Amino acid sequence: MREIVFFDGACGVCNGFVIRTAANDRAERFFYAPLGGLTARQCGIDETDSVVVVVEDEAHGNRIYFRSRAVLYLMKHQDSGFLRGVAHVFGWIPAALLDVLYRGVAKIRHLVPTSGKRAADSSFATRILP
Repeated sequence: MREIVFFDGACGVCNGFVIRTAANDRAERFFYAPLGGLTARQCGIDETDSVVVVVEDEAHGNRIYFRSRAVLYLMKHQDSGFLRGVAHVFGWIPAALLDVLYRGVAKIRHLVPTSGKRAADSSFATRILP
């Protein structure tokens, strides 16, 4: 099984999110790839404004999570009990409502000041796919 997190590589908020996700992924289960990159095209992902998680699983079939469901999936599979708990609580909210919030943040994400850190420059760079 392989799990790939697709994200906007040009977005500072997205890069920060991926860096924090990787920091809470001590088992190194997730790979990361930019939306619009080669891996995204090979997986048939044409989203440009969303976090997407693709779970490639031969035994149970492939699954794709978009927007808020992708974020919740990542939070549920973190080493942090706090993040798993938050994901459990937010998991009871309908995806349509969470996606309204998600889209609101997505619209302003390029306006939010960031640390300037890039996922590609991080310690998990070996898990970043093209």
